[in-house]
Amino acid sequence: MKRIDQPPIGIIVTWGKEMIREKGGLLSFIRFFELNMNEDGDTWMQKSKNKPIQDILYVYVIVCNQVRYKLFYGGYQKGETEAWNGDGIS
Repeated sequence: MKRIDQPPIGIIVTWGKEMIREKGGLLSFIRFFELNMNEDGDTWMQKSKNKPIQDILYVYVIVCNQVRYKLFYGGYQKGETEAWNGDGIS
């Protein structure tokens, strides 16, 4: 099989059961997410231990074992960060 050396266009993140449960369940969390991401320019902050090693354009979000959302990647910030997460500061 021939390997094609192309840079990745995105990364995949998974919303885990624990995070969804903490936010009041799947339906509640999806409603909150979609309400806050319904206009151009809206921002979603997601914790990640590692930043991508190459420039990427998209983040694909897996929910219940399916790719449900495709978002533009906004960048990576290291260190302490405060963000509103719907039920307080995270």
